[in-house]
Amino acid sequence: MNKSLRLSFLSFTLFAFAGAKAQSISIVSSTPDTVCSGTMVTYSATPAGVGTPHYQWLKNSAHVGVDSNHYSTSSLSTSDVIMCELLSAPGGTILALSGPIVMTVDHLPVAGSITGTSSLCTGATTTLTIAASGGTWASRRPFIATVSSVGLVTGTAAGLDTITYTVTNTCGTGSVIFPMTINGTPALPPITGPATACVGVPANFTDTVSGGTWSVSDTAFATITSTGVVTPIAPGTDTVFYRMTNGCGTTTRRRPFNIAIPPTVTPISGANSVCVNDTIHLFDGTNGGTWRSSNNAIAAVGGGPGAGPGGAVLRGVSAGTVTISYTVVNACGGDSTNKTITVNALPMVYPIYGTQDSICQGSVLGLIEFTTGGTWSSKYGTIATVDGSGNVTGIAAGVDTIFYSVTNTCGTVTQPYPVYVYCPAHVGTPAVAVNNKINIYPNPASDVINIEGINPSAVQIVNIYGQTMKSMINANTVSIKDIPQGIYYITVFDHNGQAVCRQSLVKQ
Repeated sequence: MNKSLRLSFLSFTLFAFAGAKAQSISIVSSTPDTVCSGTMVTYSATPAGVGTPHYQWLKNSAHVGVDSNHYSTSSLSTSDVIMCELLSAPGGTILALSGPIVMTVDHLPVAGSITGTSSLCTGATTTLTIAASGGTWASRRPFIATVSSVGLVTGTAAGLDTITYTVTNTCGTGSVIFPMTINGTPALPPITGPATACVGVPANFTDTVSGGTWSVSDTAFATITSTGVVTPIAPGTDTVFYRMTNGCGTTTRRRPFNIAIPPTVTPISGANSVCVNDTIHLFDGTNGGTWRSSNNAIAAVGGGPGAGPGGAVLRGVSAGTVTISYTVVNACGGDSTNKTITVNALPMVYPIYGTQDSICQGSVLGLIEFTTGGTWSSKYGTIATVDGSGNVTGIAAGVDTIFYSVTNTCGTVTQPYPVYVYCPAHVGTPAVAVNNKINIYPNPASDVINIEGINPSAVQIVNIYGQTMKSMINANTVSIKDIPQGIYYITVFDHNGQAVCRQSLVKQ
């Protein structure tokens, strides 16, 4: 039995013994069966035994969703039942019904209401109560008032506070608030003013309540007037205070601020060149800056592993020269520095040129390479050798590859040239001898080859040793399934018996 008959018999056997699968459908959900109210749940159906499945989703036996193997909803209630029908067509016969998924839906907890005294003097205490148990007490402004785990509130400073009671379950958190007013010492709002001031540039700090006293924590860094105008003296950190006193005591507000000077960027350090697709590290002694490349198509720069503070990783993209800049900006100004980087590419090597790709044993073939500065080599050396000028000498029958390699600082580029060492009758003849309009394709090929541009009287295929492997008469399509993989020569003859085309052929 030939190969094609065996394949046909195998295909028939596989078809004959393929049995039909039972029709069924199963569903799963994207979440557990217990969810919180409003949760989006997606159900997925998996059919079996049907070529083109169609679906009808059911929620409590009512039709929902569309003809899809997915159904999503966020409107579930406890005891909702989700199922899916497998249909022969949209609205058609029910082929199978999935098992049910029954949902349990929980809700957010309700904290209830807080009762108790809503005003308190500084240093005094009061106990708040609530019906809900198991919750947590907290103060939103603990510098105004604190609250214990049993609801005992202690006033610590004058102002408005909010006491919260929070109850949590698996669906989230419910809370209730209770406003508190702490009386006694003066009430002062926060100080307003800049977070950063510059040396020698006055900065205004204000408070909406007048009548207090201004001061700074360290006069070595800044001074302040009675109206809150700060004059920075030296770079560093200082704090502005605003104090007010009445019969209940003294209230103090504070606002820290930084004192800065315009930045001074140091020169960029690192290599001045990089290869295409390689990286180098650049560094600058001034932290907190931004890196930029003048041309990202030549080199890209940014953070990366090993960059560190003030560092960057630069990657070469294409050959050329770019300017890399590093800029540092603060509230008092900015400064930048530049560095020129050269991106080098691998050497460009032209393809090897030769008048033919086959030689006899002991013959010499001269190859030409237009790229200078490289070296010649042979893959094997036992089939063919090559000297420093590209002269190839056939040693033994077979297939060898001649290489020409050029190396620079970025690496090595090599061009190959296959050489076939054998001596059939037509060694050395060009690929197209007479008619260059003839097209033989595909090449390489595995099954058949086609011949265009002529109706040949004959086609001949020989191996590298000159042995005829196949001959065809009056054929534009030639099957090569029955010849082994390897390198061959195909010759096309016209109706005068003349060879009009001869070229190498690779059988895969």
